[in-house]
Amino acid sequence: MFKTLKSKLLAIFTFFSLSCILILVLSNYYSYKKEKVDIAERSVDLVYTSILNKFLLVADFLAIETRNLNFFKTGESEILFKIDSINKSVHNQILAIEKNSLTKKFDLDNSLLFIEEKLNMNNYFFNELVKSYKSKGYANYGYVGQMRAYSHKLEKYNFFDKATILTLRRHEKDYMIKYEDKYIDSLKKHAEIFMNHIIVEVKLSDKEKDSCVFYLKNYVAYFDSMTIMNKKIGIKDNSGLSYSINKIQDEIQSEFSKLTKLAYNLEQSLYENLNYSFIAYSLLLIITSLFISIYLSDRITRPILLLAKKCHGFVNSKFEKNDDCEIHTQDVEIKDLINNFQILQTEIVGLLVDFKQKVEDRTKTIELQKDNLIALNATKDKFFSIIAHDLKSPFSSIIGFSEILESNIDKYDKQKVKQYVSFINKSANQTFKLLENLLEWARLQRGQIVPELKKINLKTIAEETYLLAYDVAIRKKINLQNNIIDDIFSKCDINITKTIFRNLVSNALKFTCENGLVSISAKQNESFIEIKIQDTGIGISPEKISNLFSLENNISTKGTDNETGTGLGLMLCKELIEKQGGKIWVESELEKGSTFNFTLLTFNSDFYDKN
Repeated sequence: MFKTLKSKLLAIFTFFSLSCILILVLSNYYSYKKEKVDIAERSVDLVYTSILNKFLLVADFLAIETRNLNFFKTGESEILFKIDSINKSVHNQILAIEKNSLTKKFDLDNSLLFIEEKLNMNNYFFNELVKSYKSKGYANYGYVGQMRAYSHKLEKYNFFDKATILTLRRHEKDYMIKYEDKYIDSLKKHAEIFMNHIIVEVKLSDKEKDSCVFYLKNYVAYFDSMTIMNKKIGIKDNSGLSYSINKIQDEIQSEFSKLTKLAYNLEQSLYENLNYSFIAYSLLLIITSLFISIYLSDRITRPILLLAKKCHGFVNSKFEKNDDCEIHTQDVEIKDLINNFQILQTEIVGLLVDFKQKVEDRTKTIELQKDNLIALNATKDKFFSIIAHDLKSPFSSIIGFSEILESNIDKYDKQKVKQYVSFINKSANQTFKLLENLLEWARLQRGQIVPELKKINLKTIAEETYLLAYDVAIRKKINLQNNIIDDIFSKCDINITKTIFRNLVSNALKFTCENGLVSISAKQNESFIEIKIQDTGIGISPEKISNLFSLENNISTKGTDNETGTGLGLMLCKELIEKQGGKIWVESELEKGSTFNFTLLTFNSDFYDKN
């Protein structure tokens, strides 16, 4: 049925593709079902969370707003506004759950209907509770406020004993603290005594007696109204409206516990079905794959292994044995592979002869490169001879001065010790700069320096160089200036460019006399930025300028303060500048100074990319 390797592999691929598609369809189906259950469960949790938040806000209202003067004054409350918002949100969330197809399938309707009815009842009782608290009042508002007002009016009459009114108010306060009925009876009994006292009071006119009686009756009436509201609210024994609200809240929480458990069981059941289905299909796929693998290893890999054996024999013969390859197979592709191997075998034998000839030619080229390498080694030897000579001198100074200082430290005064320490420090700095340039040059020769070109503000680099060289300039009494403006940006490597600036400025300071000038400036062209390091030093003769940037025939000159050097810094600068696509040249006149010019790419230049 399948005479070609291509048709066999295509059949296998088709089978695996159909299996994967089937598993993908089942996976999507179960994911869809799982998502529906998750949505239902999350919706139930969200409604439950919202209702619990509402219950907390109700508790906050009873604890805070019932003693908040602003609530009784304006009738408005931020807590009530939040409760109203939660009620609307819960209503919308329940509607969304009812629209979910799983709600009816798993019989969630009855629980949702029960919860919605209980929520409506809870809202009704809570609204009644809020109205009752508003009627009862607090401080100067509601029944409590009216009581206070009439008691204050009674207190204005000086004919009564103040203890009588204070006793009346004490019974009122005792009730409002303990909410016990005995204080109601005590207050009414005392009010009756007070009423009789008013009637028999001879110092009061009839009009005043009528006013006092009116005030006292109203006081008692508002006190009775307040006690009625307290019992309706159920402040003392959690009866009345408070009991109804708490009972409904408990019923809602109990129903939500059942609903949450039902949603969880539904989710677990679906997950088990999903796992069983995946396990079954995975086992089927593994068994089928194992059968196909055995078939492939027998029908496809056997001729390939024989061909591999022939290839191994050809390799062991050092590509000189050219035997016929007799392998029988029904696969057209493997037959073509065998034929191509025989052709390739013949071609390799022929190419091997050509290759030997090319090796002989390449050997001659290597001999030429060997001569070039000898020349490079000679340059290297000269370089190291310079380094050895220049390293020896400062180290000799350091050792000599330190030995003198060690032997005579007790004999020399502070000024003499400071002088020797200065000599040692100067030699150490000279050695450090030499080693720093040596390491940089060595990295450059090994190809370890690869410029990372970025947008760099040249003034920033010049400022940093200025700060590093400032102490030397001050010591030698040289005016060091940075004249580069802010908006000159170059495409360069910041560390390489710092090394160039540092070496050239250090070189300029080295050969500039006291009261001289060293300046740093830059001018931007279309593709390049030209930087000038200019000094008013001793200058350079024309015959020395030609050898200034090469190691051969390079003779170092001492600075104006007898500073020594190797000339390696300038050679390093030249190679680093050229590494970044620039160039360097010198303009100098003896006894008038020198100008070291070099170029860097502008930020928008593509010169380095092209080269």
